[in-house]
Amino acid sequence: MTKVETIERESVPLESDTVYMRIRADFHPGQDWAELDWSLDGKSWRRIGPRVGMHFDWQRFFVGTRFAIFNYATKAHGGCIDVDYFRFTCAEHE
Repeated sequence: MTKVETIERESVPLESDTVYMRIRADFHPGQDWAELDWSLDGKSWRRIGPRVGMHFDWQRFFVGTRFAIFNYATKAHGGCIDVDYFRFTCAEHE
């Protein structure tokens, strides 16, 4: 097995089966960042880690950062995550 270096930004013990996650990003020239938040009720949000740099190069290769949710088993094989919905909105057009 190959060793993978990981960085744990935050660990939160949860008493709920439902967790809301939110990513806010700015892709304007010179910005290219994302902030990640979590909530148990979808109303009160708490930041996860620092602002993350996201690099986007549309002039040469049209590549950018993608959003995804993964299940990483840390103690035993298996496990799952159930994503009920994924919504994308552009703040400039709301």
